Amino acid sequence: AVLKFWSSNEVLLRALCEDMCKKLRVTTTSL
Repeated sequence: AVLKFWSSNEVLLRALCEDMCKKLRVTTTSL
């Protein structure tokens, strides 16, 4: 159960990081 939670959490974190990276890229290119 713990492993399942961590794996799903990792996917969530990865998606979050990618979203942040995209936003950062957009802000840096617009500057």
